Formats: sequence, C-alpha cells, structure tokens
Amino acid sequence: MYLKNLTVFGFKSFADTTEFTFDQQVTGIVGPNGCGKSNIIDALLWVLGESSAKHLRGDSMVDVIFNGSNTRKPVGQASVELIFDNSDGTIQGEYAGFNEISIKRQVSRDGQSNYFLNNARCRRRDIVDVFLGTGLGARSYSIIEQGMISQIVEARPEDLRMHLEEAAGISKYKERRKETESRIKSTRENLDRLNDVRQEVEKTLEHLNRQAKAAERWQKLKGEHARVEAELKALSLKAQDAELEAKVEALKAIDLEIEEIFLHRPRPSVREAANQIRSLLIADNGDYRFESGDVPSVRTIERLIGNISSPQLARKTMGSKRRTAYEPHPGQYQSRGFLDLVQMDHSPANVMLVDSVRREALGRPWVTLLIEVWSRCILGFYVSFGDPSIFRCGRAVANALLPKQPLLAGLGMDEDYPIHGFFKRLHADHAGSHRAEVFRSACHAYGIDPDIRPRGPAHFGGHIERLIGTMCEKMLLLPGATGGDVTKRDGHDVEAAATMTLEEFERWFVREICRYHHTPHDGLGRIAPAQRWQDGAAEHGALVPLGIDVAQLTRRFLPWVERTVTAGGVQIGHRRYWHESFATRIGLKIMIHVDERTIQEVYPQIDEKLVAARVVGSFPHVTKVEWDAAAAALRNRGRAFQQSGGQTEIARLVHANRQEVQGATIRTREQRCLRKRLEREGISHSAGPPPEGLQEERAKWLPVEELGEVKWLKPINQ
Repeated sequence: MYLKNLTVFGFKSFADTTEFTFDQQVTGIVGPNGCGKSNIIDALLWVLGESSAKHLRGDSMVDVIFNGSNTRKPVGQASVELIFDNSDGTIQGEYAGFNEISIKRQVSRDGQSNYFLNNARCRRRDIVDVFLGTGLGARSYSIIEQGMISQIVEARPEDLRMHLEEAAGISKYKERRKETESRIKSTRENLDRLNDVRQEVEKTLEHLNRQAKAAERWQKLKGEHARVEAELKALSLKAQDAELEAKVEALKAIDLEIEEIFLHRPRPSVREAANQIRSLLIADNGDYRFESGDVPSVRTIERLIGNISSPQLARKTMGSKRRTAYEPHPGQYQSRGFLDLVQMDHSPANVMLVDSVRREALGRPWVTLLIEVWSRCILGFYVSFGDPSIFRCGRAVANALLPKQPLLAGLGMDEDYPIHGFFKRLHADHAGSHRAEVFRSACHAYGIDPDIRPRGPAHFGGHIERLIGTMCEKMLLLPGATGGDVTKRDGHDVEAAATMTLEEFERWFVREICRYHHTPHDGLGRIAPAQRWQDGAAEHGALVPLGIDVAQLTRRFLPWVERTVTAGGVQIGHRRYWHESFATRIGLKIMIHVDERTIQEVYPQIDEKLVAARVVGSFPHVTKVEWDAAAAALRNRGRAFQQSGGQTEIARLVHANRQEVQGATIRTREQRCLRKRLEREGISHSAGPPPEGLQEERAKWLPVEELGEVKWLKPINQ
C-alpha cells in the first residue's frame, strides 16, 4: 500500500485546488524555504485525523483555512483528500476488497469538520481504525518530518516500543484490548449500580405491596359506592319520571283548554286566557285537579299561547288579516324615479348585544331600515334597544335625509356612504308610531308624504321585507347570534356568547350596508345599487336643500311630551332639566322632544324653535335604555330582598299591629259597657285608686305665670 494522490484546496497556503501524484512507496518532499513543504506534511497529518491545532502550527483548527493575501480573498473552507493504493491488500476488514481507498476531510469557518471514507461520511474514529496497525496515522512513523530521525534515535525504550509495535502490526490489537478492558470496567460499574438499584427496589417492594392492598380495598369500596349511588339515582329518576309524567299530562290539558278558550272568535286576551286555564287545572273541584307545582306558571302558559302558528290562528279565529296573510297578492308599489318612493320597516336583530360598561348581556336591538326603491340603496337606518317607536322612526328618517359623515365620524369610521337626500313619499305599515301626529307633521314639514297603508292585508312592502331578511341573515355569523326566534336556541347559551356592544354592532352594520351597496343586485339587472344611485344623483341636482338646520331637523323627528315648567325646571323620568328660557315660563305647559340616545339633555320647543335643556345634577353619559336597565337591576335587588325575608317581616308586623288594635278595641268596648251599667245602677264609675305600691307620681301642670323665674325660658323671652 502506498500513497497514490493528494488533493489540497484552501488549506493554508494552497488557495487553489492543488493535486500531487505519487508513484513510489517512499516519497521525499524537498524544496526551498517557504515553498510549502511543511504545509503538505500538515495536510497529510490533518486529513489522517490530527486534532491538535498546535501540532499543525496554529492556534485553532480554523487557522488551517486560507486566510487571504494581498491579491486573494480568503476562502470559506479547507479540504484535503488522500487516495491510497490497496492493491496488495494491506488494509483488511470491510475495505480489503477496495483497490483504492479515499480519505477526505473538510472544515468550514464556523468550526464544522467532516470526514469522508470512500466518499461516505464517517467519524474520525473510523479512519483511525482503518489504518490502525499499518504504520499510517497522524503521529506514526510513516511520515518523517525534520528532526524526527534524531528523536527516534534518542527516544526512550517505551517510545521505541510503540514504533516497533506499530511496525509489527500489533498496535491495533493492543488498542482493541484497551477498549475491551474499558468496556469490562464500565460493565462492572453498571453491575454495581444495578445491584444498588435492586436493593432499593427490594426495600420499596414491601411498601408497594401494602399500597396495592389498600388500592384493592379502595377499588372494592368504590364499586360499592357506585352501586349505592346508582340505586339513589334510580330512585331519583323514578320520582322525576312521575313528576315529569304529571307535567306532561298538565301540558296536554293546557293544549285542550287553549283550543277551547283561546282559539275562537272573539278571542280573550292572552293574559286572561292564561289565568283562566291555570285556575281550571288546579281547582279542587275541577275536572283535572293537578298539583300547583305540576302546572306551569301564567307566564309559561302565555308563551305557549304565543307559540301558536299564524296559519292555525288564522284558520281558527277567521280574522281577515290573519286569513289573507297566507294568500297570494300580486303587485307592488311602483317608484316613479330617483328619490320618489322610500319604504320603511323594523325588525329585531338576530344577535344579542352587551352593555358598554360591564359587558353583560343587554338584549336584542331593533333595526330600522329605509330603502330607496328606484336604486335599492339603503337611504337610512337606525339601531337601538326597545320596540319601534316614534323616536326610532324619526331618527331613521333624519338619518336618511342628511349626509352620513357626522354619524360615521361619531362611530370613528371613514367609510364612503354618500347615500342621502330629501325624498317625496314614505311607505310604511299601519303601526302606531307611523300614524303618530308628531311623526306625520315632521314629515310634512320637510315635504315628505307619509303614505300609510290601510289595515288588513299587508303585501306591498316586498322590497323592504327582502332587505331586512338579507341583513338579518348576515347577523347569523356574529357571536351571540340568536336566529329569528330567541325561544328556539336549542341549548345554545346566546347570552354567554354575546360580545359586541351597540356601538361595535353599528360599525359592523355600516360596513355590511356599504358591502350591500357594491354587490350586484338581481332586481337591477346585476347592477350594483351604488352604481344605480350614481346614475340618478348625476341628473337630480342638490340632494339636500340649502339652508337646512341639521340640529332642528334631527330634533323635529324626536317624540315629545308635555310638561309644566316649575321653578326647578321640567321633570322627565325622575330627572330635572333647565334652560334659561324657563325663567319666564314658570307655570306654563310646553312641548319637549326627548332623545333616547342620551339623558344629558332634552329639547323644549321655545318660540317654534327646539333648544337644548341640560340635566340638573350629575348623571352618567349613558343612553336611556342603559339607565332604565340599571334602574331595573336596582328594583330586582329590592324585590329579591323582599322575597328573601322582607315580605315575611312586613306580614308579621302587620299581623302584630292588627292583634294590638283588636285587643285595644275589646278592652275599650268592655270598659264602656261597664261604665254604662254602673251609671244605670247609680254607682260611681270611678275605678278608684290603684293598689298600694302601684301608685305613680303624676306630673303637676301649672300655669306659666305660676312657674316663677325659670332659666330655660330666658332665651325665648330675649
């Protein structure tokens, strides 16, 4: 075996790939100083596994990488490869069948070093084991440097012995013996540790046996407990089944009585029907004779009556509106052009909202929408709590007439919502808020004809009905969505899922309106409502007349109440309001417009103008709904106190006072009868002096002039 080829790249002074070819078993490298002889030897030692940078004349292993010169840049890695001729079979083992053996080593500047044996990645130990006993290695006699011969001649016998054993080929056996002895030592140490572990396990085995017996007893007791608990549950279920059966029978009886009492013409009120049905079911002398606890409350019976389907109610009661509500009605209101006809309607939103302070469930808001029929654009909207009222209708119409920028700015939004303008006709149903005089007069004041359809069939609001259905369908994706019927939540805790406040819901609703405006509409031939609006606005001119007082318009559509001005102002909802004009109107009745969005001010009508009157005192900046909710919570606390013992205490005191009055009445009657009897007999009715020992010292009352000089009277006389 001899060295056949040496390839060096990036190693010390060899910046480029340099290849050396050897054809003899003994090769000498000669040359002048500085030509790289020592670097070649270092490359041979390095690729054979030298791990000491000091033996390679460096401080670290990274120093073997070419570090650049005046004309060359540094390289990123160093690589050295040796190819040995093994045709004579010097290398034994798994590589004995290879005629050539390649050894390669690479190092990068990050310190990573890799070895390759016949182009297969390996460890440094693998390379050392291959050449063990062949005289070839990082520190063997095969590579003779300057001064090495004198070191061998002057070496100690022990050092010479190492070279001789390497030349004889027995060094590898000594190395294997050393490894075997190390493994035997390690095995003996492991056996000692194993014995220690076994002793510890034996010590804990007894303790574990006791625990196992305790666990067996616990399992037995647990099984007994489960059996007893199952028996208790079975008994409880039997009792519940009996109770449930009674309640089911009560519900069946309620259905029969609803059919008998409520589903006929003329119908009684829901409350009266519910009260009568419950009384019939719990009467002692009645036909049913249910226990009071098995019969639902009056409120529950009212809800059962309310769950009657509209077709069934129509068939039973034969009302015209109910009867015709499910019949076909072709035709619709026609718009004569841009801003001619607007339809308005209300609907509860399909989402539960929370308050803005404690984030607790507040309820479902109502949504009022106005659609401009010609363009299908949402001209105005209003979102609030509570049933539809004059206030909500007025705010929605004012929102439709005026630009939306102030509203959007108040919500902190910069969306593009240019839909607004004065329209001619307002089409709405026969609701009381639409027929209210204050609402109709406000519409007439601004040139709007409130077209209220008559009672009876309601089938001319197709545009607004479809729009409300579209917008309510979008709400089902929100947290706290309820669907169209809150009573059919199927176990879903809507109040726990609710997360949005009224203001947050308004911002979401405005974005959905803008999205609707830019969506192609089938009724417009796949033209977006916003595009249709632009076409109409381009030919219409000014959308809002010049000189419109925005504040007066908004306040004009608010509901109003009549109050008498007192010296302290006017009182609305246990709150007093004051305006400087009240000073000259004390004792007079004035009309005051009220905004449900705030309790901070109201708007009295002074000389045909609506001014702002501020609240007297310190009140939070909340809506009337939030204020009423807080007041309701306070009332519930008071009601809970009464139910927890307050009513019982009042009843006890009333009863005690009644006993006191009855006792006094009896004693007085007896004394009067005694006095009359004695007078008839001519006997003095004086009761005489009380027994000795019970006489009380009575106060002596004297005239003031007989009192003389008294000190406590002096301040009064002065």
